[in-house]
This record gives sequence, C-alpha cells and structure tokens, in this order.
Amino acid sequence: MKTRIPAALLAAAALAACTAGEASFGERLRTEGQETAAVGERWIEGQQMVERGEKLIREGRKDVRSGERKIDKGEDLVEDGREMMARAERTYPAAAN
Repeated sequence: MKTRIPAALLAAAALAACTAGEASFGERLRTEGQETAAVGERWIEGQQMVERGEKLIREGRKDVRSGERKIDKGEDLVEDGREMMARAERTYPAAAN
C-alpha cells in the first residue's frame, strides 16, 4: 500500500500540472476579448487615418483649384503688362533703345 500512495500522489501531481498549463474558459475569453479589443482599436485608428487623409485630399484639391486660378490671373497680368510695354515702346521708339 505504501507503493500505491506515492504513485497516486504522482498521478495527481501530474494531472494538476497538466491542468495548470491549460487556460480556463474565463482566461481564454479574457484573452480573446483583449485580442478583439486590440483589433478594434487598430480598426478605429485606421478609420481615423482614412478620414484625415480624405480631408487633406479635399483641402489639397481646393488649394490646387485656387492655385490654378492664381496662375491664370498671373499669366493674364503678365500678358497685359507685356502688351502695355510694347505699346509704350511703339509710342516712344527712341526711349526703348
């Protein structure tokens, strides 16, 4: 009988070691919950990045349209200025030389 007690204790200890290494249902749920929360946080962060990027694109397109209008106006001013200079040279040909 003395040999059975140590064997029974050894078996119980081995069984306890096996179950101690396994996560309980609650621990598994907690881990899955943490992983799900992390995925959710990354998704929200990604969504915010998309929204910021789309806003920058809209602002950039607005700036491009504004810039194109300024370029057009500048080109018109240059053309008008050159025409004025040419008229002045025709009016006073001696001053142009």
